[in-house]
Order: sequence, then structure tokens, then C-alpha cells
Amino acid sequence: MKKKLLFSMLLVVMLAFSLPVAAQDEDPGSGRLETRADSTFYESPVATSSSSDVILSYDTYQSPLTGLTYTLRQSGNVVNGIDVSYYNGNVNWEEVKAAGIDFVIIRCGYRGYGAEGNIAQDVKFESNIQGALAAGLNVGVYMFSQAITEEEAVEEAEYMLNLVDGYEVTLPLVMDYEYAPTGSSGRLYNADLSKSEATAICNAFIERIASAGYTPMIYANKSMLTNDIDGEALAENAMIWLANYTTDTTYGGPYQFWQYTESGSVDGISGNVDGNFYFDNGGVFMPFRDVAVGSWFYDDIAYVYQNDIMDGVSGTTFAPDNTTSRGMMATVLYRLSQDQAPVFEEIFTDVHANQWFANGIIWAYQKNVVNGYDDGNFGPDDDVTREQFAAMLYRYAQSRQYDTSASADLGRFGDAGQVSDYARNAMAWAVAEGYINGLPGDILSPKGTATRAQCATILARFMQDHS
Repeated sequence: MKKKLLFSMLLVVMLAFSLPVAAQDEDPGSGRLETRADSTFYESPVATSSSSDVILSYDTYQSPLTGLTYTLRQSGNVVNGIDVSYYNGNVNWEEVKAAGIDFVIIRCGYRGYGAEGNIAQDVKFESNIQGALAAGLNVGVYMFSQAITEEEAVEEAEYMLNLVDGYEVTLPLVMDYEYAPTGSSGRLYNADLSKSEATAICNAFIERIASAGYTPMIYANKSMLTNDIDGEALAENAMIWLANYTTDTTYGGPYQFWQYTESGSVDGISGNVDGNFYFDNGGVFMPFRDVAVGSWFYDDIAYVYQNDIMDGVSGTTFAPDNTTSRGMMATVLYRLSQDQAPVFEEIFTDVHANQWFANGIIWAYQKNVVNGYDDGNFGPDDDVTREQFAAMLYRYAQSRQYDTSASADLGRFGDAGQVSDYARNAMAWAVAEGYINGLPGDILSPKGTATRAQCATILARFMQDHS
């Protein structure tokens, strides 16, 4: 009897290991992630090109996951990625990375499609995110939503924020907004939301994620973005991850990520995997949680970061509202020059060899870009004022033999008389070129400090003029 019982138990264990991955309770992704997506995810390739298509002459790109060639209707460098969940089983992340995959978006959890809408964690989330980060992949995270109220959307955002805390997430946090593939049912489908109601729910998620310092993104297929939520309106405050399985999508709204297949193949994953393109227009892989998409300084910080001119104050913080020091300003201009490191000289009593700012300050002094104080110090930790910034950039432009003849009349600014004599020509040049604009109230605030975001913006404008 004991032998029969032991054999039966052993048989059950063997069967458990041989069966395919089973669906978690009321998991809205069970059908789509295990088998096949709803028909709304698919679109036949465009049969003929319109006259505008011919004029635009779209680029094409061959996917390493499918071997097929795709028409690219978005600008930017193509970055290859995948997304995974519990249903992809055990992943060898080193092999995935070696296969040329640069990023992954990992499911952290889901809200059940049943009436109660319970939230559950993806049981592979922790192993997936730890493995992907250890392999050197850029990582984003998504939550399969079934939210039918704004409060539930915020609840899902909070759940996600708690799970990613402590991990170096460099890509967006995503609300996967789609109907559960259980036929014409599921709590989101049954809620019968209006387009405006569903859009407001997505916006509630976006606002909470952005307030936590992460980049929010909405995932949806073409039909959902067009008919059930206002994809174009959502794109004003969040990134869009389009799901459209075709070699030539006709979705006309803005998007930064495109999930183009659910049947890709890559080393390190057994079975099919979702394939994604990211269209890199200048640094979405920024790791800074305090640089939100849609902020006035986002594009400029992305530009200087991508060009290795400015870094963060930590691995995940840029500190856009912090002031900029004199040592940092000299350093960024030195980086911009791409000159060789200078021979160190004991010029300033507070600048010594092997300090992080030493090369920048000595180089800038030798190029007549900066001066020290009368007491022999440079003051590397002192805040840069707006007029000092203009003067340093002006002298840098002259050292590169750029045209610095432009000059604006500063008289229209109420505090023009406060500009120091040494900085007047520089400030007039910077205003004329559009590098420095007035502040609210038509003032220049020449003695005011320059924030890191302001410095990034001015540098980006200057660099783009002299690229």
C-alpha cells in the first residue's frame, strides 16, 4: 500500500514538471500570453504606398527575432527588445543579452479579470528583473490592468511602485490596458466604459507614476488606442507602447515603442516571445527618476546626457532644480571641447590634482574660459550665476572661433542694469542667440543661480547650433 502511494505521489510530481505553465487565477494575460492574441492585435501589411508614403521614403529594418523586414514610420535609431512574463518560463538572461537584445519590459503583476478584481504578483517578476539587470539589460516594468475606476488605476500604480523600489529601472513603468482574452467578457470589458472614462483611468495611472519620478507609459493595441481610449491625448503626458502585429503599422498616433510580433524567437527563451522596437530619439534610457517625460527640460537633459556632457548626481537622480557649481560648468565645457587632458598646474589654491573637477578647471583657465577670484581661489563648489554661465559660454565660443558678433538690446529687461560689466557682452550675445531667455516678469536675473536643468537647456541649444 505504501509503495503504491509513493508511486502515485512520484507520478504526480513527474506530471507537474512535464505539463506546460499553467495560468494563474483570473490572470487576464493567460490566454493572450499562452496562446494567441485577440484579432484586434493583428493588421495586414499595407498593400500599396500612398503618394505621401513615397515622398517620405520610410526606412526598413530586419528584425533579428523574426527575420522579417518592417517598415519604420517613426524616426530614431531602432533598439531591439522583448517583454516577458511568467508564461515565458525560465529565462537565460546572459544568452538573451548575447543575442543582441538591449532592453526588456517585465510583467510585475496583474489585476484579475473577475468581478472582484484582485491584484496578484507575477511569480517570475523577481527572478526576471534580477536576472535581466545582472545581464546588463535596460529594464522597464508593466502591470496587466483591468482597472475600471481611477482609484483602481492609482492602486495598480502604487502596487507597481512598491515592487520596483530598490531596482535600477531605466525604462518606463507601464499600464497594459487591454481586454482579457476570455471572449466578450472580463471586468474591463463588462464595465462598458466610455472613451473619456477609460482615458481618465489611464491618466490617473500616468499622474501617479510621474509624481513618483518614473516615466509612465500606456500599452494598448491599435484598436484600443483609437476607439476605446484617446491615444493621442495620453501621448501628451506619457509614452505610448503600440501593440500591432504587422510588418507595416498604419496607426497614425505618436508612439515610442512598437510591439510588432508575439511570435519572435531569441536565444535564452524557450518558445515564442514578444518582439519590440524602441525608436531612440535621444535617450529614453536615461535612468533619472526626476526627469519626467513631458517636462520642459526632458529633451534637453536627454540630449546632453546622451552626448556625455552632463551626468546625474547619482545613478537614478539628475536633480534638475539643483544649482550648478563653477567646477561642474568648467567640466562640462571641457567635455564639450573633446580636447586632450591638460598638463596640471598649481594655479588655484583650492584646485588640486586628482580632484574630479581639476582637468576641467585647468583646461578652462588655459583656454581663457574662466578666471579665479582675487584671493587666488577658484571656488569650484560655488554656485554659477546666470551671468557667469553666459560669460563662460561666450569665452568658450570665442576659444573655438565661433561667431560671437550677435548682440541683443538688454534694455527690455527690467533688471538689465544689474548685469556686471564683465558679462554684459556675453549676456547680450546669449540672449541674441536664444541660449538665454528672460524669466517671468521680463527679467534676466543675472545674479540668480543657474539650475542644472537651465544649464542643460542652454548647452543643448548651443550644441545644436554648432553640431
